Amino acid sequence: MTAKNREGWADALRTFAILAVVLLHCAALNIGGELPGDTRFWVINLLDGGVRWGVPVFVMLSGAFLLDPEKEMTTRQWLARVGRIALLTVFWGAVYALYDARAAHMGLEWLLEGLISLVTCRLHYHLWFLPMLLGLYLLLPLFRALVKGAERKTLWLAVGLWAAALALDKLFAFAPTFPGQGWFEALDPGHLLGYGGYLILGYLLRTCEIHPKRASCLYAAGALGLLVTWAGTYLASVAAGHFAVGLYSYFVPNVSVTAAAVFLLVRQLELGKAPVWGQLSALSLGVFVLHPLFIDLTRALSFPPDAWNLALSIPLRFLLVTALSLAAAWLLRKLPGVGKLLS
Repeated sequence: MTAKNREGWADALRTFAILAVVLLHCAALNIGGELPGDTRFWVINLLDGGVRWGVPVFVMLSGAFLLDPEKEMTTRQWLARVGRIALLTVFWGAVYALYDARAAHMGLEWLLEGLISLVTCRLHYHLWFLPMLLGLYLLLPLFRALVKGAERKTLWLAVGLWAAALALDKLFAFAPTFPGQGWFEALDPGHLLGYGGYLILGYLLRTCEIHPKRASCLYAAGALGLLVTWAGTYLASVAAGHFAVGLYSYFVPNVSVTAAAVFLLVRQLELGKAPVWGQLSALSLGVFVLHPLFIDLTRALSFPPDAWNLALSIPLRFLLVTALSLAAAWLLRKLPGVGKLLS
């Protein structure tokens, strides 16, 4: 968007979302090896579980603007967006495939291992987001047609059905004998389970005029969602004797409602009016693709040491990785001709 009609809150929200993703990956380094219920487990659970809304918010931001029927999207513009995400997926998939294969092979075998990883979609742990986003972008014309042709009540109903399908899917995963599972499977709701619901939800939350009481209810539900994430993960992990990841999923109600609450809160507070938010937002993709390299660097240097109090070491690693990623993303965007295509 141009400077005149730019919605600054979206820049702030995108910045918060990428910070949440970096913190998530910094905190998640240790949780699998910690004893459920001890202090170290709780520190990681609070930090990691507290930012699970970051990825859904990214998808919601895409839907908030790309599904707007008042903003024209020609076939050429659509194909350009698809092409850019495809380029990002292949380029960074190749970079990290070679990076991951560096220690196992040398010379031609190293290149061959990297090529096999890319062709078979053995992507680095964080790059799953790019092909997922590419899939959504390929379907943008269908989503835009739905938003343009449907009443808002219909769109809210569609989001409600999506949320209900997600909740039932998790319910039957936890309780396979719960009544109704047969009908649920017979309806084959797989087409309702995915990130498309977040696209539509983002558009609705950006364009809705929500009553203050309803907004307060959503904020309360979002806070409750956080508590469920923390407490539920603790209880499930203690019962299982190891870290239980179920309530960290991006498709469980506690994470979805927290993401929606964060989205609406930042929008209503109208944060991000200062130019710095736009500058940080422009670096968010670069930070996303680069930050695992700097996480690995801090681990290779053993700083901060994992033996430290995690309440100190994880935030310190987060600050170091964020600062280095921002600097690297800024430099990458300065590359003539290709910098902005790759970051």
